[in-house]
Amino acid sequence: MNPIMKEFKQKTTGAGLRVFLTTLLLLIALIGVNLLFGLLPASVTEPDISPLKMYSVSDTTKRELSKLNEKVEIYMLSAGGESVLADEGRHIKTFLEKFPDYNKNLSFKVIDTLIDPTFHSELGLSEAPENLSIIVKS
Repeated sequence: MNPIMKEFKQKTTGAGLRVFLTTLLLLIALIGVNLLFGLLPASVTEPDISPLKMYSVSDTTKRELSKLNEKVEIYMLSAGGESVLADEGRHIKTFLEKFPDYNKNLSFKVIDTLIDPTFHSELGLSEAPENLSIIVKS
């Protein structure tokens, strides 16, 4: 093999390896940052930018939520789950997602009534509530 080609091949192989390793490290770092942001509460990751602060939890509500000593579960029923929520449903969900940030006894979950059509009976309800109903269990 020509000495020039041999030297060229060695240099490009080393450079290719460095590019690959750099790309791999950047990808791992981005995934790590994404996971860290996923751990932040909704009150931090989804700030209320509406002009009237419609989706902000008031100080009074924060105080009342912090007083809860028993476990409280909030369910939002949605036929089709979170992915099919219309604007009204998304706004309600965005607001209710912030409640658990103020008390660890609170939980919020969207229930897909198409996947779990008997969820209401598990809570002791005889009739199925309407779509986008909010159920609070304590």
